[in-house]
Amino acid sequence: MGKGRGKSLSGFLLIAEPNLYDPNFYHGVILIVQHDEEGALGFVLNRQLDNKLIEVIKDIQDPHIAQQKVYWGGPLHEHLLFVLHNGIPKKYRSIESLEPVKDVIFEPDHHLIKSYLHDKTEEANPGFTLLPFAGCAVWAPEQLEKEIEEQLWTTLAFDKDIVFSDNKKDLWRAALIKKGGIYGVVAATGYKPSLN
Repeated sequence: MGKGRGKSLSGFLLIAEPNLYDPNFYHGVILIVQHDEEGALGFVLNRQLDNKLIEVIKDIQDPHIAQQKVYWGGPLHEHLLFVLHNGIPKKYRSIESLEPVKDVIFEPDHHLIKSYLHDKTEEANPGFTLLPFAGCAVWAPEQLEKEIEEQLWTTLAFDKDIVFSDNKKDLWRAALIKKGGIYGVVAATGYKPSLN
């Protein structure tokens, strides 16, 4: 880690503060999958696109997965597909895959996911969920730490009910409620009262 918070936020959730007006991240909830001295990588969890996974990966056998919506993961590499999942067998993981928290895998090589969805010679873990993302969010070294110091983001420890929620529309408020304290007021009003 570089300077700033002094610890990795890999596996943490970023919740946009009400004063973060950048349209890319306004009321955004982001899962950070990598954070070190070289910067940070994450995915916006609550920007669902109209596209279904079957439109990107053809011939998916599982009808539920085929109809899974693709999410806009962030403003960089929007032409690339990334996947977050919690149960595909290990042989379908690339050496570049990351495990920001136990049993939650970020897979940058969607071709391996495609192979799994096509042949399914092994069953996924019970409760298997897959989140496909077009694009990602990236921070330069110490940029994220600075944005947190500027109170553009607040953080929340990993919460699978938030990350894999079916109700992404209200995810920002749900994450704020989980955060608790003054953020319960923010969730209810959209406004953060001054504590001065």
